[in-house]
Amino acid sequence: MDKGNVRNSDPNDIADELAQIGLHTEREAKAHVYFSIMDPPKQDAETVFGIPEAELNEELENAEAKFTVADMTIDVLNDERTSGKKVTMFANVGLLSEDEAKAYVHSDRLDDSNLMEYLGESMSRIEQRNERAQEKIKRAYRLTDFRDEYKGVQIS
Repeated sequence: MDKGNVRNSDPNDIADELAQIGLHTEREAKAHVYFSIMDPPKQDAETVFGIPEAELNEELENAEAKFTVADMTIDVLNDERTSGKKVTMFANVGLLSEDEAKAYVHSDRLDDSNLMEYLGESMSRIEQRNERAQEKIKRAYRLTDFRDEYKGVQIS
């Protein structure tokens, strides 16, 4: 690997950074760091994280799936389809609930009165769901930024 891509970093700090984004559990974050960033790991997982490698390996699929969900969520955001299809697409991806997707998608296109009538809910409830959706979308972007920051990096 190119020497310019080697960082002297604590793997635990990087795992904490990933977990703080809020989409990965601590163990999933450690699995991602161990198998995807510490490649090849210079020490065994038990020494680095206090978790046997076999247990971390079990978390890896969930950890990687969350990166995929973040990518798919951002793809839906950039899709030019109608709002109804976007709601379904967001809900199918799984980061947003259907109610969060409805609040997020329709909040920008309808005024408050029409929004409440269309969704059949109070404005405060719609705003809460919209804010949750916006926060989850921010986390998706932060997750892709994290991946980009550490892409091709080897920690020592």
